[in-house]
Amino acid sequence: MSRATALLDLAPQLARHHERSLANTITVVPVLVDDLDAALPSIEALAAVLDAPLFVAGAPAGQRRTPPSADAARIATVEQALDGTRFGGRGKVARVDSQGANSWEFVDPPAGGELSPGEQTVIDVCCAVTSRELDEAESQAAIVAYRVSQVDLDFRSAIWELFTLYLMNLPSQTLRTLFVIVESEIDVTAHCQPKAGFRLAVEGEHLLSRHGPDELPAVAARISKENQAVVVFLAAGFSASSGFPLGNRMRDSAIARLLGLHASRHGSSELARRYYEWAGAKDGWLTPREMSLDAEDFIQQLTLEQVIRAEERHFSGSLPTLEDFKDLHDQLVPNAGPAVRSLCRYLDERVGRVVLVTVNFDTLIESHAAVPLRVFADAAEFEGAADYVTQYLAGQVSAVPYLKVHGTIDRPESCVVSAEQTDTGVGNGKLAALRALLDAGNQRLWIYVGSSMRDQDLLRVLGSEDFARGLDERWVVPHLTEDIRRFGEARDAFWTGSGHPTMEDRLVTETADAFFAALAASL
Repeated sequence: MSRATALLDLAPQLARHHERSLANTITVVPVLVDDLDAALPSIEALAAVLDAPLFVAGAPAGQRRTPPSADAARIATVEQALDGTRFGGRGKVARVDSQGANSWEFVDPPAGGELSPGEQTVIDVCCAVTSRELDEAESQAAIVAYRVSQVDLDFRSAIWELFTLYLMNLPSQTLRTLFVIVESEIDVTAHCQPKAGFRLAVEGEHLLSRHGPDELPAVAARISKENQAVVVFLAAGFSASSGFPLGNRMRDSAIARLLGLHASRHGSSELARRYYEWAGAKDGWLTPREMSLDAEDFIQQLTLEQVIRAEERHFSGSLPTLEDFKDLHDQLVPNAGPAVRSLCRYLDERVGRVVLVTVNFDTLIESHAAVPLRVFADAAEFEGAADYVTQYLAGQVSAVPYLKVHGTIDRPESCVVSAEQTDTGVGNGKLAALRALLDAGNQRLWIYVGSSMRDQDLLRVLGSEDFARGLDERWVVPHLTEDIRRFGEARDAFWTGSGHPTMEDRLVTETADAFFAALAASL
C-alpha cells in the first residue's frame, strides 16, 4: 500500500464507522495522522460526502465564529475536561458571551496578550466542539482536526481525554458521530489505552486500525475456554508497565553511550543513523549483511543485540548496558506492574494449561507467581527442557514451564545479548524445547505479548514450516508494527482457509496490562 492509497482508504473506513454509530449518543472516532496537510483532502472529501462541518483548529485563518450549541451538557463537559490543572498545569477554559457568537477564553489564570499557537488551538477545539453547526448537520456527523505539536504539554492529554473519555457516549439528540483527526506520532501511553485509544492511523504508507473496546472481553473469554495448553510468549511490551524500557530505548541508550551523546536530545531514528555512520567508518565493525543494507533499511532493522556487539568490542569485553539493566531491574522487580499481577492470577487458575516462553531477562514472574515454576534459562538447563515440556503437556508434572530463551538477569552469564549469539541460532536444547510445544495433528494456540518479532535467532525457528503449520498465533500489541506485518506476510499462504486468514484477524490491539486484566477477569 502506498501513502496515497492509505489516505484514499481512510475516508471510506471513517464513513463505515458513521454508518455503525448509534443514535442519541455521541460516538467519537479518534484518528492519528503523521501529516495533517497530506490527510486533509481525504478528510475534506469525507466532510463533503457526509455534509458534515469540518473544523481545523489552529488554522492560520483562525476559528470561524459560529453561534453556540444549545447543548448545555456538551458545553459543561468541555469546561470540565479542559482543565489543565488535572495534568499539573494552571490553565482552565470557559465559554463567554460575545454578541451571540460561540467564544471561549482562558481563565485561572487568563491568557495574557495574543494567544500562542498552542493556546489558539485549545480555544479553537472548544469552539468547534460547542458550535451550533454540530447540532444542525443533517448527517449528525462532524469533524475536528488539530496538531499535537501546537498544543502546550499541559493540554495535550486534556484534549485527548475530552474526545476519548468525556465526549464518548455523551447523550446527544443532534450529534451522532464526532471524528477527531490528530496530527501526531503514535504514543502508546497516550493513544492506546483501553476504551481511550485511536481507531485508525495513517503512518507512512500504512493505514492502521485498532479493534473496538468490545473485542477484548470476547477474545479473553475464548482464550480462557481453550482446553489445550496455551503458549504465552512474553517480550519487552509485557514488562513495560513495570518500568522496564523497551528494546529500542535500551538500544538508543547504548548508542548514546558509545558515541558520547545524550539520548534525550536525539530521536531514535537519528541515533540509529549516527550509529550507522560511526560503525560503518570502522573497518570490520559491520557484518557483510549489514553493509549490504542501505541506510534506511539499516535504521529500520537495527537491534539492541547489534549495538551490544559494538559495545563489547568498544569497551574491551565490558557490557555497561547489561550492568545498567541489572541495577534498574533490582529496583523495579519488587513493584510489578498490572500485566505481571494479572498474569500471575491467570496462572493460578490455569496450572497445567499454560506454558511461558520469554526473551526478557527480568525475574518479574518468578518473584510474584504463587504457582510453582520450572525455569529453564541456561544451556545446561535447556538440555532437559524438551522432556519436561512433554511431561507437562501430558499432565505428568505440574510446575509451569518457563522457557527463558535469552537467559535471566540473576545469572548474567546466561543472557543472550550480542548479535554473535543470535546469529548462531538458539542452540539444540532450546530448539528441542520449542519444538516440544508443537502438537502433532493440532494447532497450538500461541500468544505473542508485546513482541517486536525482531529476534533473529527465534525468527529462524518460528518462521519454519512446521511452526507455521503447527501454531494458531495471536499478537497482543497496541498497534500493528512493520516487523509484525512482515512476519505475517510470510504466513499468508498458511493462514488461507483458516478462521483467521489475515494478520488483522489475529491482532489483539491492546497493551499487555489491558489484555491480562481481561484474561484474569474472564476466569
